[in-house]
Amino acid sequence: KHEAKRELTSSGAFRHEIGVPSGFFPNGWKVKSPKYELAPRNAPLKPGEVVQMKFAHNGKPVTENAYFVGLPRDFSVRTREYSDLLGATALYKQLLKTRVLESNEWFQFDGDGGKWTFSNYAGNDVYDIGPWDEASRVSWLRFLGQNDFDTVLDGIGRYFGFEHLSCYFNFFVGLAKSGKTNTMHADLYGTGNAGFNILWPFLLVNGSKPELLIQSDDANIVIPVNYEYDTAIALGDYVYHMTNPINYGDTGDMRIVVGTYCSQIDESNSLIHKYLNAGDEPIPFLGELDHIFNEYHWGQGHSLPK
Repeated sequence: KHEAKRELTSSGAFRHEIGVPSGFFPNGWKVKSPKYELAPRNAPLKPGEVVQMKFAHNGKPVTENAYFVGLPRDFSVRTREYSDLLGATALYKQLLKTRVLESNEWFQFDGDGGKWTFSNYAGNDVYDIGPWDEASRVSWLRFLGQNDFDTVLDGIGRYFGFEHLSCYFNFFVGLAKSGKTNTMHADLYGTGNAGFNILWPFLLVNGSKPELLIQSDDANIVIPVNYEYDTAIALGDYVYHMTNPINYGDTGDMRIVVGTYCSQIDESNSLIHKYLNAGDEPIPFLGELDHIFNEYHWGQGHSLPK
């Protein structure tokens, strides 16, 4: 029951007003241009700690399957060392300065006993490195295992109640600029909320504007997000996102982020995982998922290779 009231206007006519229940209108509905920001974290995340991305103004999730995950201490530094070992960091520095690959141009190089690809499949000045054979795939998994990524998988597995996890489609993404051809996209969908693309940086540009844009469940709201050392961004089913258009100019600065997909792959979602994997960039080597349908890296007594 809501109170109705009558009041006299300047014209002498009566105006009739009827109240509405508390919460009937969304918070901030009268604000013409609300500023949406992420809720700040009060302390660095512990290794394996999982925190959902939430709005600062109301504490609600930005979108259902977007999270921050704590990485082991100095994990970004160790990732840089691994990239240096592969020769990936040097390639980025050389090619982003002296040579721009055309769209869909790519080549192979050798690193840590395996073959890797360097490519510009997307054609938007975002350059990818990915494993091309079994030796490079195992090299990356061994790097994760030797640097306590098991703690990260354990945190994710327990938080979401998974029975097991497998890591696949590992990649590097480097850029010195990225244009307006970037588009919103979701890396995973239809898996039954059973996996994530886990991203973290090892080379950032000081003072950069937020590098990633994440779309809220309300498609009209897009949240800018900064990468952070030793903190991963985990994007699950239907998390639409894109690289924020940026240009670091002629300073020689660049950003390099790495990632790996980790999912609970079973009979209910193996086909969609295979479909998604086949369309990813850089193109994974043929049959990659055939190796891991029964290769668990967490759960049921399993761990990453050492």
